[in-house]
Amino acid sequence: MNCNYYSQEKHITKMTIILNLVCNSSLVKLNICCVELNDINVFYDKNSQTKSNNAKNNRMRENIIYALINQLIHDSYFEDKRWTDIKSGLQTVLHSCFLNSRKKHDMYDDMKVKLFGGRQYSFDFQVDYYRKGELILSKYLEFKYLKKKLMPKNNPLSCLAQLVDYPAHKKDIIKTNYNEHFYDKYLDQCIDCIKKNETLKNLKLNKEDYLKHVKNHESVHPFFKELKEQSKGLSSFINIVKISISNFLESMQNHDIDYDFLSEMLNAKLANKTFIIYAGNEFHLVEVPERYLELDNKYAIKNKNTIVIKSKDGTGSWNLRLRWKNTTGILLPALQIKLHFNNK
Repeated sequence: MNCNYYSQEKHITKMTIILNLVCNSSLVKLNICCVELNDINVFYDKNSQTKSNNAKNNRMRENIIYALINQLIHDSYFEDKRWTDIKSGLQTVLHSCFLNSRKKHDMYDDMKVKLFGGRQYSFDFQVDYYRKGELILSKYLEFKYLKKKLMPKNNPLSCLAQLVDYPAHKKDIIKTNYNEHFYDKYLDQCIDCIKKNETLKNLKLNKEDYLKHVKNHESVHPFFKELKEQSKGLSSFINIVKISISNFLESMQNHDIDYDFLSEMLNAKLANKTFIIYAGNEFHLVEVPERYLELDNKYAIKNKNTIVIKSKDGTGSWNLRLRWKNTTGILLPALQIKLHFNNK
């Protein structure tokens, strides 16, 4: 068993696990993770899930999944039914994942999981299935945890806030640039709606430097910190940003959207990926059907902030919501892309 224990007793409540975290194609980082017996509560205790500890809890869930599949958890933990249920649920859903992916079911006799880290990856795990030591299938999985009790049966993917996240500054999906649009027409309005704005006016960047910073999730430049602090809770500031998004989308023409690129990008990110969703104390297996990845070549605008593009067969609609990822009007405008199933 590839793990070290704080105790050599038969019954333990704390253990350390060495995680092989894949950071890029040439680097594997060794992370040491402490897993306590009651850490399994991250799957069960809905009241503990707050925005402030969300990232920490998600990482612990991923670490537990990694450890369970790679058989790194001490046997005494499974005397607790919570651990047994999570392990059993994982094994069941990963077995279904294998069966759904193999036309010829030459059954596996072992599986291993790799944990991936970094924004360059659009998935969390790679699960490798083996038969007599030979790799017969690899699947890319993204894990999602839902506080909701039940999965929607007719539209399971609708429960996810997004399937793909795409930066707005890249002129791939939309050929015009929202970040430039915001700087040219609305940034000064945002600053002017702040009463004590002399510091902001002095810190304001030129357009070239602003565009270099605003596309990132974080910035060390004092302008963005000052803007965030001074605009906090200011409804007039938020309204200007909302208007900037609405006017940007209304100004678009059909030729401003590259439907072929969008379809290719969705295929590249989703065609071979499976979502493992934990909701209602159960694991669920969800994939994007191929027919939804072929797109119609026209769009509509919804809610003044969302581009809606139907699949060619009309059974699905892709919603591309333009919003700011790190605080409205501060940093990282991006398209939040999700799929809705249409009743037909």
